[in-house]
Amino acid sequence: GTFEFIELGETANVQNSGTFNLTDTGANNNDVYLYIRGDNTGDALFTNLADGVMNFHTGTSSLDRIRIDGANRAYDHFVNDGTINVSSDGSGYTEFDNGVTFDNNGLVNVLGGILYLKGGNEGVTTGDFAVSSGATLNFDTNNSTFGSGTAITGAGTTRFNGGTSTFNTGASLLTTGLTISGGTVNIADDHTFGAATLSVGRLGGTGDLTFTGAVEFTQFYLDGAGTTTFDGTTTLSRASTGTSEFIELG
Repeated sequence: GTFEFIELGETANVQNSGTFNLTDTGANNNDVYLYIRGDNTGDALFTNLADGVMNFHTGTSSLDRIRIDGANRAYDHFVNDGTINVSSDGSGYTEFDNGVTFDNNGLVNVLGGILYLKGGNEGVTTGDFAVSSGATLNFDTNNSTFGSGTAITGAGTTRFNGGTSTFNTGASLLTTGLTISGGTVNIADDHTFGAATLSVGRLGGTGDLTFTGAVEFTQFYLDGAGTTTFDGTTTLSRASTGTSEFIELG
């Protein structure tokens, strides 16, 4: 019946160089919060340093949630220079929300459950994301930029649900499961994907993109200077009345 929290107020600057655990396995609607809440008097910043390890673990219920939460005022920042491990026993999830920007210069392991990144990033992400089978990395709402050396890898699913995600030259998007649903993804380099779900979004950039697996389309835009090749089974279908499905080449 309670929720647990740590709150960083305006101008707070907190660093972790040890092991920092956030856990919610309570299966109720009271979450575990790390509040990062700067204001116009100064930014609030949490940094996981290069030798720091942060473990975010949730339980079996979708009510098990860890929230790194801001105040939607553009002053709330989280920087990872070390290692973050996200795990779940079932349907629990971890989210960075309400304006908290997330810059990853280290390693993020999504081992289970879902990691929602809803605040975009403040600079350019240069670190790696590893998404295990059955887990999901979800970029949602705001814009993210990935610089040279960044790699998103693994047998899990990477979803782009909103905003614009830009992969600059030298950045790699190599997860097995790619889903774009409401977001825009621009990729500078050539990439080969397996299966993908492309729905109500946009895919472009300068890279040549090849899909070797099954691709499911609904209301999607393809544009950019590169060439897109489909080598597997590609399907555009309409499952309900009142909607029109399309692929548009911009």
